[in-house]
Amino acid sequence: MIQVPDFIDARVEEVFVHFSGNFAKGRPPEFELEPVRLEDPLVNDFFISWLSRPYKTDQTFKFRNTGSSRRHIVMDLCIKYFKKKNSLHVFSREITEHIHRQMCSAEIPEGEVLVCEVSQIRWMGQSYRAIAILKVDNKNPFLVLGRDQNKPSLEAWYGLYLKKPCKSALVFYDEVMKDFFVMLHDDTRYDGPAGGYWGADVMDVEPMEGNYFFTDRFLKMAKKYGDEVLNEDNQIDPLDKNIFLHRNLEYFKNHATYEPKTYEQEVLPVKELRDSFHEFARSEDPDWDKFAVRDFDVSGFALKKNQRFFKSVIKLDSNFHIYAHGRYDLVEKGFDEEKGMKYYKLYYETEH
Repeated sequence: MIQVPDFIDARVEEVFVHFSGNFAKGRPPEFELEPVRLEDPLVNDFFISWLSRPYKTDQTFKFRNTGSSRRHIVMDLCIKYFKKKNSLHVFSREITEHIHRQMCSAEIPEGEVLVCEVSQIRWMGQSYRAIAILKVDNKNPFLVLGRDQNKPSLEAWYGLYLKKPCKSALVFYDEVMKDFFVMLHDDTRYDGPAGGYWGADVMDVEPMEGNYFFTDRFLKMAKKYGDEVLNEDNQIDPLDKNIFLHRNLEYFKNHATYEPKTYEQEVLPVKELRDSFHEFARSEDPDWDKFAVRDFDVSGFALKKNQRFFKSVIKLDSNFHIYAHGRYDLVEKGFDEEKGMKYYKLYYETEH
């Protein structure tokens, strides 16, 4: 079963390109009447490669449940499009207007909004079509080497950097489930109004339950428990905290499927630790008991994303740091009565 979307046969026929403007700056959006047609196969391939590059993952989202308090603008627009009540041109204009209205801070950069339909995406044994919504916050400079009247020429242009879009979303409609699911990308790496508006305000989505969601949720809970409970304020040795975090990483690395019984045997072998962890998790997440007792396949993508936060570092005063990546059985801690100081003893075979 394909765990990530496969774009090898995907095609895009036309792209509508509009300008977002910025509501906070009083800059209105600008619209084009005609689409850009991707008739050149090479251009089509480059465009799909650029569009699909962020989506080498199994992380999915769903439109947020707004209840009866307000309508979900993006979902309503998608329903009209997939039911053929609106054309792609109408959809592209209305989604651009929606993006414009969410730009309530001058910090949010203006840019082009690109909208298209992508067909023949293979995923989970099915063929999907999706609406792609992309926003280009900045263009990159590049040099074009050519010939002018049989003489070499060099020109400076600005265009799309083919690594990844700045911000994008793919909205899929599942014909079987009669429901939408969304993939999301946002390259913003800082806090502030520009840091979260794409997912929270524009697309208005929340994580969808699945392998990525459960793996990510579990690892984040373990990390938070280590930081907030297994600390020196609670008279917990840093080595014990690192052992707990390391056991979590090793469990998810070495098991294709999370099973509550094997997890507790390998990561929470002591009753006091097991009770403390679950009690903390319940206080953080009211659904923890329902969530922690179910099996799920481990998402390698969620594991890779989270493991960089599991840093096995023991800081000793301001002089030494010990980086221990497993084999905690080769680390001993003690107290020197004569010097009145604590110490660590490390066993090793070779020095690098």
